[in-house]
Amino acid sequence: MNNFSYRGAGLATINSLRLSGAPGVGRPHLLVEIAVTMQPASAVQRPDNTPAPLVVAIHGDLSIGKVLVAPLETSLVEWHCVNHAQQNREVLRAFVSFEQIRAIDALRTADGGFNLDIWLQAQIQGYDGLLPAPLPGAIRENVTASDWTRILREMKFEDRVTFEVPVDGGRVGPPLDKAAAYMRAALDKLQMRQWDDALTKCREVLTELQQFESTPAPGWADWADRPKREAWTPLERVAALQAAARHATHPGAHASIGVASEHEVRLVVTMTGALLRYCASR
Repeated sequence: MNNFSYRGAGLATINSLRLSGAPGVGRPHLLVEIAVTMQPASAVQRPDNTPAPLVVAIHGDLSIGKVLVAPLETSLVEWHCVNHAQQNREVLRAFVSFEQIRAIDALRTADGGFNLDIWLQAQIQGYDGLLPAPLPGAIRENVTASDWTRILREMKFEDRVTFEVPVDGGRVGPPLDKAAAYMRAALDKLQMRQWDDALTKCREVLTELQQFESTPAPGWADWADRPKREAWTPLERVAALQAAARHATHPGAHASIGVASEHEVRLVVTMTGALLRYCASR
């Protein structure tokens, strides 16, 4: 039973629980709405007519397996035992960063869902003073893929896909250190909105990476040959991506079709950074 107890006597029972999301300023909110029934005063009152205990606060933690997701903020309440089983509702709030949301996403199972463990604790004021009253165990909520999609929509969460470009701090050593230096320069040129120079630096990155390709890029004629193209191995496809990215950085490709805009340059820089990360991780 999901009961909060005071000195061994059950005082409040959690009847239902619902998860939802809400937008926040910089940090979305994961909300846990609980419905709680307080026992009638006659069931918990002592013979000397000492006032029945009351719940004054609720807090807790969220976890997936042994991984702590986020703490639930303390919510101050005033739940009394009266002459009948009193119903109460409260929404507990967890502030989650974008990184925490992505971490939750990475913990989902093959069907897109996950089990969220909700650990709750009440603070109860009674005849022996203020005492903590944790639930005996976690409430396990099965969050389906559709539940998670709804929660993200309620958070107004937009996942801007990002990746670390290993260009500083010794994260890339020889033989890719030269490519990393060019990548750093490409990002600097992008920041300064120097589009042509950013493309030039990307081309230098990709030229450096070319010597480390374990599989030669397919010939350009193979691109038009559908049977050959569909028979490419994963490594050949990555090599083809690198060749396509190099082609996009070549000034000759832009001389006849016009100057590349910011959008095209940002795409090429992103592709180049991803290819450098791929080579550095191998």
